[in-house]
Amino acid sequence: MNFVYTSRAMGTDPLAARHKSHGDGPSGNKTRATGTDPAAATRHKPQGQTPRQRATGTDPSATSHGDRPLGKRAMGTDPPAMKEAHMKEALRKLQNSIEQMNRYFYESQESIADSNISLVRGISICGLFTVVVLMLVANYLIEGWNLSAGHLLFFPFFLIYIFWSGCLRQNKKGRKIATHYRLSQLMVVTYMLIFMGLVIYIEIVPYESKIATLVTPAMILLSVIFIVPLDITAFCLCISYVAFCVLSVCCMDIRLVTANVYNGLVGILFGFWVAWIVTNLRAREDHTRQDILQESRHDKLTGVFNKATSEQKCTSYLETHKSDGCALIIIDIDDFKNVNDTYGHRTGDQVLNILGNTLQKVFREWDIKGRIGGDEFVVLMKFTADEDVVKKKMKNFEEIFARTTAEEINTAITCSYGAAVKGMTYIPYNPLFEDADKLLYAAKNCGKAQGKIKTIE
Repeated sequence: MNFVYTSRAMGTDPLAARHKSHGDGPSGNKTRATGTDPAAATRHKPQGQTPRQRATGTDPSATSHGDRPLGKRAMGTDPPAMKEAHMKEALRKLQNSIEQMNRYFYESQESIADSNISLVRGISICGLFTVVVLMLVANYLIEGWNLSAGHLLFFPFFLIYIFWSGCLRQNKKGRKIATHYRLSQLMVVTYMLIFMGLVIYIEIVPYESKIATLVTPAMILLSVIFIVPLDITAFCLCISYVAFCVLSVCCMDIRLVTANVYNGLVGILFGFWVAWIVTNLRAREDHTRQDILQESRHDKLTGVFNKATSEQKCTSYLETHKSDGCALIIIDIDDFKNVNDTYGHRTGDQVLNILGNTLQKVFREWDIKGRIGGDEFVVLMKFTADEDVVKKKMKNFEEIFARTTAEEINTAITCSYGAAVKGMTYIPYNPLFEDADKLLYAAKNCGKAQGKIKTIE
């Protein structure tokens, strides 16, 4: 079926349009009713107004009457203020980056030391074979190449550091983490300085009439390959640059010294900035890894270590401090099942959370605190072999725990404990734990809020 759209059907009646043009009809009545004369609107229509100005309602002519449009300062986009805000944000990010890197070198000393030892050993082994191969083929590939004393010195250099890194790795167990870290940093710093000295020597002494080409990439490479703080990196780069410039002045044609000075400056600048970027990325990656490990090692409800981590840390301490005293304490909440049945599991979770927080407050930061069961907790007090110290500590813990539960859930909750104290005699974790567990059950048989302490020989 074909439809014919007439002008009336489409709302374009010529008669209506004629009335509209004379102010009659619906639109004309509306015009007369509202007093909006089309001619007057045309007379008062601002001239030179762009579509953007009409859309935003900013009349250019209004500026002549003092009604100026909002400027950047009124709209909060003042250039000086924005520049200051950007500067503060950049300084804040820089400060956070520095703090994160400092925290990385403080909290991850053991992993950094192990990585540097492995890097020195691996690079030295690979470098030893690389130098042999290069010496065999250099005479055929490089015209005028001569074997110098500097080339031969690479052999004892790599052999010494292979031996040194092996010794540090083997003697790690009997050494403190801080000492292990300092020794590894000393090895890396001397490695960087001696390696750069050898590279500078073989680049300048045998080739007095050629520009050194390996010094710049060597400076950049050594800046990022090892894990060292930025101040140590800057120190090594500056020492290398000074040695490079001095040897260039003493041994090379004066016309080539400027090129070497420039190349060394490029190496020191690029080396530092690349070291900054790589170290910052390493710190961020380590921070993320530490967060993941933190979540995997801790009990989410109480905030203390979980069972696996507690057992691992206690075992490690007893193995590495065989002749040091300690106290292993097992804590159990009295009638915890009745708490869940009477007040609900949410209140029971709150009680567990209070106990975990109380452990963190009462015991020392370096003591091991963990949750090993539903309402059972373990504490290993390091370097403590005195029963009176353990008794006072547990009395303080019980008082704070009972007071906090009374304030938060209107009921004072008590707990019992068993503590096995070890002197200078070595006792593995499992036998020490069994002794503390027997003491706990003996205490619970005596009633609520009881504790038993015994020195195990």
